[in-house]
Amino acid sequence: MYSITDKEKLKDNIINDITNGKSLAVICSKNTNLSSSEVYRLLNKDAEFRDRYVRAREQQALFYAEKMQQTIEDLPDKPTREEVERARLSIDVDKFIAARLLPKVYGTNNNTTNVQVNVQPVTGMNIVDISDNEDNEAK
Repeated sequence: MYSITDKEKLKDNIINDITNGKSLAVICSKNTNLSSSEVYRLLNKDAEFRDRYVRAREQQALFYAEKMQQTIEDLPDKPTREEVERARLSIDVDKFIAARLLPKVYGTNNNTTNVQVNVQPVTGMNIVDISDNEDNEAK
């Protein structure tokens, strides 16, 4: 298997690659001795690595946000329709990934079911039923 220093170096490489936008599948295919299930086992066993991994995923979302901006900046002054469509597709994919990695920042769900409203009863007011008054005035 791996020695302690090799394992720490491997973890550092995984964190670095994720921060730089690589998927776990790409990282594992690059390293023939590594499988995604082994990474998940490491995440379950090592709390420090798990914390670093979570932060790396957050950084990965920022990577994709910056990538969207760079895609726009890389367009020529007068882009062709094909260049615009390619940029739009790239941005849509990057938005999707960023929203899944960091939904509170980049998500588009406007679901308000988790919003708590603190309603206090109104005190000091008398509620008058005006429906009786209108009926009496009509007679």
